[in-house]
Amino acid sequence: MKRRCSNALFIVLSVIFTAWTMVACVGGKVFDEYEQIPVEGWDKNDTLTFSVPAVAADGVYDIGLGLRTTGDYPFMSLTLLFEANIIAKKSDNFSFGNPPKRLSRTLSCPLVSSRGRAQGQGVSLYQYNFHVATISLHEGDSLQVNIRHNMKREMLPGLSDLGLSITRNRH
Repeated sequence: MKRRCSNALFIVLSVIFTAWTMVACVGGKVFDEYEQIPVEGWDKNDTLTFSVPAVAADGVYDIGLGLRTTGDYPFMSLTLLFEANIIAKKSDNFSFGNPPKRLSRTLSCPLVSSRGRAQGQGVSLYQYNFHVATISLHEGDSLQVNIRHNMKREMLPGLSDLGLSITRNRH
């Protein structure tokens, strides 16, 4: 009986470890973080900042943006200003490192169809995902990302969270 229990425990632990390993490797996501936005209004001068730690390997990476809105958001789309400073790993031979490379984008994010239907997933809180860019990074490179809205209204109600994800492209 004791041997049967230890074999069963070994099998269960093996299955858990295998599942955990598969989940950890699927997708290659290296960063995924959300910042809350005051639902009553996101001020045009408020910048959301994300500090992405150094990547572990050279490769091509996809930058994605996640957005959550409530039914109180008054527009059909959202325009965002996206700025990323790519900070190269400091060289052992050059003490000041390389100057950061800058990636700037103006993103137009459609949220509602021409028929008035939310294009995000959800019922009272809607989730949207947008592709921002595909970039090459070297081992040790990090990112400093700033995002703010570029709408005519100073305060935007109905936005609850904005997220940034970095995924290593396996292709």
